[in-house]
This record gives sequence, structure tokens and C-alpha cells, in this order.
Amino acid sequence: MTSKQHACDSCGKRYDDDTLPKTLHQIHKLSMRLDPGCPVPSGECECGALTYLDDSPEEVAEGEGLLLTKREEFETFSRAWPFADYRGRSVYEAVYGSGGILGELPTPEGQECFLGYSPQNDSFLVGFDVDAEDDDDAPGLAIQFTIREGRLGEILSRVVLPRAHFYSDGYESYKFLHKEFPGLIDLRLD
Repeated sequence: MTSKQHACDSCGKRYDDDTLPKTLHQIHKLSMRLDPGCPVPSGECECGALTYLDDSPEEVAEGEGLLLTKREEFETFSRAWPFADYRGRSVYEAVYGSGGILGELPTPEGQECFLGYSPQNDSFLVGFDVDAEDDDDAPGLAIQFTIREGRLGEILSRVVLPRAHFYSDGYESYKFLHKEFPGLIDLRLD
């Protein structure tokens, strides 16, 4: 198995899995260091800055509609993504706007907390923090869908996640979704 590469967001130092000073779960007060909509770090550099997985190819990653580029440009995209276009239409408006796709999906009781794009099959995934009434073992849910002409195209699947709370228990549901959809690009983390 190939070791993943991690790059420091500040000094640029690179690590593999075995040399990364601190993993995501070892970062002290991580939630205070993250901004909404920013990518989730992979760990912490010896300089104290956050590290991120550096598994993006050098060439442009492109689906049929959404265009994303190298990691250096992804942070800029992530901060400005409400203004990103998918097939000439605003992703933000298509999903979250008045009469948006989120209102058309068969959503569970709970709150939407994740939006990702899968370039492999040109689809989007929305994940939910499900209202599980204090049941820590309750499953979570993500819905995979397409966008056609700025509207809901087709619901491709309902993905049952390991945990009701998307980012709890060591990000188990978040990691599960990335394993099931290799190359999944985080667009919104809440």
C-alpha cells in the first residue's frame, strides 16, 4: 500500500504517513483552527501549521462540468465556491438557493453538513447530521445526485453512513464517504 503524502500549509514541508508529526486526531483544539467551508487538514507540521493530503494530480482534475485545479488553487476555490459554476450555473444557487436541489431531496430529520463532488461519475454528494435522539450507533445518510440544467437531475443513490453525526467518532462517516467515492472533492464542510 502506498503511503499518502502530506504538505504543510505554511512552510511547505512534506511528510508521508509514517513521518507526519501529528495526525488529525492528535491536533489540539482543532475545531478552533478551522473555518467553515475550508478543507479538513490531515495533521500538523512540526512548525505548528496544519498539513493537508497532497494526493491531487499535477494536471487539472476535471469532470464533465465542474473544473478544479491543483491543490494550491483548491483553497482559493473552497473559500469562493459559492461563486463556482457547474455547466454555466452557480453550484451554490443550484443546491442551496431558493427552490434549490436541497429542498427537492428526500432528506432525513437533521441538518445538511457536507457537499462534495465526484469527478469520476460527475455527481454531487450531500451528507447529513441525522437527528438520532442520542443514539450514538444510529447510521447517517448521504445522497448522491446529479445536476442537470441547474436543477436536480437524478438521485443516484442513498448511502448509509456508519454514524448519524457526520464528523463524530474520528470523522468515521466522512472517511467512509471518501473511501466509497475515491477522488471525492470536498466543496462544503459545515
